Amino acid sequence: MSKLKIKSKEMTSLVINAISVKLLFSFPRALVVRSGSAAWIQMIYMTLIALFIFYITVKAYEKAGMQDVVTLAERVGKKPLKIVVGLVVTVILLLNMSINMRFFPEIVNEVLLPDTPMEFIILLFAVSVAFGAYMGIDSISRIHALFLPIAGVVLFIFILLLVPMFHVNNLFPFFGKGTYNIFVKGLDELRIFADILMLNILLPFCGDKKSAQKSGFMAIGISGFVGALIAFVFVMIFPYPASEEFVTPLYMLARLVRIGRFFQRLEAVFEFVWSIAMLLYSSLYLFALCQVWKETFGLKYYKPVIVPMITLVVMLSLLPETIVDLYNRNILVSAVLYPMAFALPIIIGILYRFKVRRRDQVEKG
Repeated sequence: MSKLKIKSKEMTSLVINAISVKLLFSFPRALVVRSGSAAWIQMIYMTLIALFIFYITVKAYEKAGMQDVVTLAERVGKKPLKIVVGLVVTVILLLNMSINMRFFPEIVNEVLLPDTPMEFIILLFAVSVAFGAYMGIDSISRIHALFLPIAGVVLFIFILLLVPMFHVNNLFPFFGKGTYNIFVKGLDELRIFADILMLNILLPFCGDKKSAQKSGFMAIGISGFVGALIAFVFVMIFPYPASEEFVTPLYMLARLVRIGRFFQRLEAVFEFVWSIAMLLYSSLYLFALCQVWKETFGLKYYKPVIVPMITLVVMLSLLPETIVDLYNRNILVSAVLYPMAFALPIIIGILYRFKVRRRDQVEKG
């Protein structure tokens, strides 16, 4: 167990940003494509499902103490299972990070720096992320705890300024594309909460089990509320099906904000907050990747792994030729890897419970 301990507030901030950062990209659009004008209802529904899944995970992990899923796998099936689980978690994190590492520079290239080669943007971003991961989880968590309240205030102000543009008629039909799309097909978008796996990876850095559980429930609840609020505002301003056309909904909303004649183009504030959130998210992800690799293969330090890992992430992020290829790859990752992010801690936790129960029976018998 790590000697360094992260406070409950900082851990909650880490997980909130890990989950919520996808709302800054195309995720609200994915909700609208799936559910139409009921995108916000789908987000509330998915939040309740995610809370239930996390509750099951907490119950499955009752006997596991403060061990992350890789360390616990070794207790269950010794080193072979530890390596298998560690590699699976590494692949989940690696592919997810590589997708976001490409999405962000693509949008920056399109919106802010159209004349700058995208490869240069990715390289510059990768160097910044590597530096963030090198500074360690203590620095990353402290900056998260400072930054997230500021980001929340900026978002709240933006939404207040957008209220005069609301059109209540956009909410109808109330169930959008139908209840089947919301409550059955809509579960595909549960991927937004898959980053709750980050809490499991960082479990050895938590002060105690109760604070870790509290951080998990709060992070899911707050992220779900923010997601539902963004989806609601998006639907209220842009009518369906026109709302399907925007790749980055939150940026389009930010462009509408005006304060009189003299305060316009306030999306620059959003772009700053957006960039910092993505940098913190990616630094956390790279640290988690290196930490999992260190635990899997019993290394003493994680820092020597930073450069090889960020190089691999950049190489993977450059594989898709177009944004369409990247989107298709994201769908594949959503269908295969994200369910494993939810299932793996539950499965390993249950197996460990069985092992503990069997050991207790042998000792009594």
